[in-house]
Amino acid sequence: MSSQKIHPFQCGLFFIAFFSIAVFCPLHGDPVDRRVGVQGSGWAEGGFSGPLWIQIGKDEQSERSGAILEWQERNVHLSGVFKNDVFEVYGGRRELPGKTSFYADSEHPPGFLPPRRRDDLLFVRPLPHWLLPGLFSAKHLSGPGFYVSFQNAFFFAYHPSVKVWGITVRSTSQRTACIFDFEGEKKEFQGYASFRWTAEGMTQRSEREDVSDDGRTFFKLEAERRPYWDRFRYREERYDEPENSSLERDETDRSLDVSDRSIVNDRRYRSFSSVASGAVGPLFMLAGGMDRGDVAFRIVTLGRNVPAEPGWYGLVEASTLQMQLYREDLMYVERRLGIGLARRSRLSLFESIVRAGDSPSIGLELRGSFRSEAVTMQPVLILSSSERVDTFEYLSGVSEAERQSRFIERARYAFGLRLKSDSVRTVLLFTGRRTEKGSIKEWGYLRLEYQKRF
Repeated sequence: MSSQKIHPFQCGLFFIAFFSIAVFCPLHGDPVDRRVGVQGSGWAEGGFSGPLWIQIGKDEQSERSGAILEWQERNVHLSGVFKNDVFEVYGGRRELPGKTSFYADSEHPPGFLPPRRRDDLLFVRPLPHWLLPGLFSAKHLSGPGFYVSFQNAFFFAYHPSVKVWGITVRSTSQRTACIFDFEGEKKEFQGYASFRWTAEGMTQRSEREDVSDDGRTFFKLEAERRPYWDRFRYREERYDEPENSSLERDETDRSLDVSDRSIVNDRRYRSFSSVASGAVGPLFMLAGGMDRGDVAFRIVTLGRNVPAEPGWYGLVEASTLQMQLYREDLMYVERRLGIGLARRSRLSLFESIVRAGDSPSIGLELRGSFRSEAVTMQPVLILSSSERVDTFEYLSGVSEAERQSRFIERARYAFGLRLKSDSVRTVLLFTGRRTEKGSIKEWGYLRLEYQKRF
């Protein structure tokens, strides 16, 4: 919602906020969750901006009503929820039924707040506890769509006239956690899915955040699809920075020559990333791959799983990397061996490993996970040197939820840092990539968030 003009669609949002704040003011008997915060993402040279926000409502873990007010670039944006046994109303850029990323703006990933939407949305449903379907609309959509939801476990929305759809499924038990969160418009789609199984069970685990496995037996499968990956051209070194709407087509494809355009059409809808990892006793295994535009990456790793007991441990690792350039019909394969040391304490894990490949290449990786009662910190550093230009590195130290690439082509160095507490979240990714002319091109992403409860 913009302050420049009041649209009739936005009147419902003020209705939601008015009743939400009135019902859940401090005089109400139930506990009230009141928070204020600021967030921003980007890079200093490319623009760093984000909203200042305030949220008033019941505790976020319960069925709640509330409102979010944001100030950004001289505009005011309002989101709200009003819900009881008779009907529910959700509206704005932040509030939707269910814990879903439907219609999300990929340039602003979720943090303390729900993800920002590409447009204001309005959802209305009678008798929500009876699982009846409801109606939703957006300012630019012609006519209403319908949706169904069940708490945070299931969400489905479909708009028949423009063929916009979204589906979210979340299931968590003592040993497993499953997430399926995708959306689409006509033939295009994007989203994230993961499945996790842990032999000894999971307690207080976040669904989409990297956590220490404490040497346990586990299996995890992740998959992700972003349409802007289709537009990546390896030789042109386009970095995969999302557009405001990740479902929009890139008009620059029109400037490509005939041969390039045929590759674009052949690879369209095929860009996808998936990683499977697991540990059984002393062994750790990882297999993953990514198709991004006209280039593909594959990696298979077998190494030591650091035990749960505190102490120093030796590391040994064997891996195979494969890189395919579709336009040039080329395939590069590299085999690596690695040795290193790890140290585990009660609240931390530090790993260091040196890898040598037959390209020839040599690399160093340092990573850690350090926890206290108030904060969790996850740093990772990669240094790489190779005689071959066409190489890549795999980076898994920063959560995929923060929109960070796991496969960094031509990486010579990379640094990632994730800092998380109840009040602060910071994600930093900085990489230096070698160009075809031998120079180093740097790229960075920084995200900062702060909130205060009152």
